Amino acid sequence: MPTIEENYQTWNDSYDWSEGGAEWSRNWGNIPIQWYAVLMPRLYPFVPAARILEIAPGAGRWTEFLKDLCQELILVDLSKKCMQICQERFEKHSHIRYFVNDGSSLAMIEDNSIDFAFSFDSLVHADQPTLAAYLQQLAAKLTETGCGWIHHSNMGEYSDLQKDEFTGWRSLDVSAQTFRVAAEAAGLRVITQEVFTWRSEKFTDCISIFTSSLSPYPYPDKIIRNPDFAAQRTYLKQLADIYGALHNEKMIKAGSRIKKL
Repeated sequence: MPTIEENYQTWNDSYDWSEGGAEWSRNWGNIPIQWYAVLMPRLYPFVPAARILEIAPGAGRWTEFLKDLCQELILVDLSKKCMQICQERFEKHSHIRYFVNDGSSLAMIEDNSIDFAFSFDSLVHADQPTLAAYLQQLAAKLTETGCGWIHHSNMGEYSDLQKDEFTGWRSLDVSAQTFRVAAEAAGLRVITQEVFTWRSEKFTDCISIFTSSLSPYPYPDKIIRNPDFAAQRTYLKQLADIYGALHNEKMIKAGSRIKKL
């Protein structure tokens, strides 16, 4: 399972960020389609939010959208390279703050200041002690009505993995249950967990949504097992191919009309 050191070596020292993370959205069609068709239906109850924290933004493929949904956006990443990429990419946006951490610390963030904490397609590579450390700190950083929305591994649900089975470099000691236990130990309340398939028939992934135990809102407490999450990819890829072609044709026609004018 990937350690903090292995994550640092991979994402800071070794990985080529020349595509800006678009390579991981390609199977969904593209980054905007994955955001609007996959993430926003799950995010819309929580955004806009005054102050958003994004943990492990990589090259900022989700930052591109989050920046327009808040008054202040805080980015925290283990990789100095990723923070440099984000700073250059979003240099015109003065409401974004950037921090390089040690892989699990949020000490640079004020207590009781975060209205929404978000991470997608990054902390699946974090082990259980790392997630538990983040949750302990998020319990202090979230406002009373703030929420967290974290995508993490669920590989810990399985003890019968075969040598050649897909793991996607996901942590093998993390599951929906271990996340829930750690959140509750930190003084947080898990309100929804969506456990889903990614690139195998196993439920390898989970999105956990949580809030302060002091939250006055009567949130439900539900666990959803979604076997169709990965299947949505093929459909969205087809839509991207169709609408991408239509978009390109529209741009060509628009360019031609501008030239005539």
